[in-house]
Amino acid sequence: MTHNKLRPLTESSLLTAITVIIAIAGLYIPFVILFWTLPITIITAKHHLKYGLASVLISGIILCLFLTPVTALPLIFSSTPLALTLGIGFKLKWSAVKIFVSSFIASLIGTALFLILTFYLTGINIFVEQLESFKTAMLDTNDMFSSMGVTSEAMIDANRQSQHIIETLALVLPMLFVFNALLKLVINYMASSFLLKRLGTTDINTLPPFTLWHFPKIFIYIYAFSLIGMYWGSTRDISLLYQISLNTYLCANVIGLIQGLSVIRFFYKLKKWPTAVWIFIIVMVCLNMIIAQIVALAGFFDMIVDYRKKIKTDRN
Repeated sequence: MTHNKLRPLTESSLLTAITVIIAIAGLYIPFVILFWTLPITIITAKHHLKYGLASVLISGIILCLFLTPVTALPLIFSSTPLALTLGIGFKLKWSAVKIFVSSFIASLIGTALFLILTFYLTGINIFVEQLESFKTAMLDTNDMFSSMGVTSEAMIDANRQSQHIIETLALVLPMLFVFNALLKLVINYMASSFLLKRLGTTDINTLPPFTLWHFPKIFIYIYAFSLIGMYWGSTRDISLLYQISLNTYLCANVIGLIQGLSVIRFFYKLKKWPTAVWIFIIVMVCLNMIIAQIVALAGFFDMIVDYRKKIKTDRN
């Protein structure tokens, strides 16, 4: 009986220490900071929510002592909602889709808390800072080309393109932070489910294979209405409508792209294509926006037709 009570405390203490170490290391290795709360997810999933909350509290106090509250608090509140939600989902054996959706909402909440706390504690607006950093980088690049003897006509055209890119970036910054929340979720979901299986938790509900991913048809309507909103916003000079529609368009387009790649992956497995073909497709999608858009449109069409279901029916 005593052993059963001590084991959660011992494991939680060890994982809390690992949490603090990863968080501090993440300040020097940026990618690591995306999954510094992974041990908290493991604690919550293997034991109980109260152990996860205790770990958050203890690691938060230690981080505040080492990093100061101004640095530590935004970091803590940005990641713990996701960590605890993932842990609860695994603990209660939610379906993979429920875990993913609820954790995505938690990740968005954490991102919003990070922005709010950073602004109130430091007076720094992350949106403005990111935009200013990009402007500085663009100006430095233009100055470099100018010093290399690039013609004035070419520089005028480059400056015009740079200004257009900056204006577009200012409009889509909210969606970039949404993608950051999604990236953090994907990394933590995959890592935590893998570790929990390795630690002996075999009844983990994981997402279906990528070849079977299929999103609901509502994303087609979201995509269509976002295009209409962008048209109305630009032609009638409604900047807020245009910005909302542009960000919605990007979100829906990513969903279509994912489904399109899922369809391609399905045929890749079905036809037993060589690995080089799949790598070539991914590279072309990353490098060519036209090809990426074609794949996204194929994904939207698959939401209506469902190629894979028809093929499976015909084969049966």
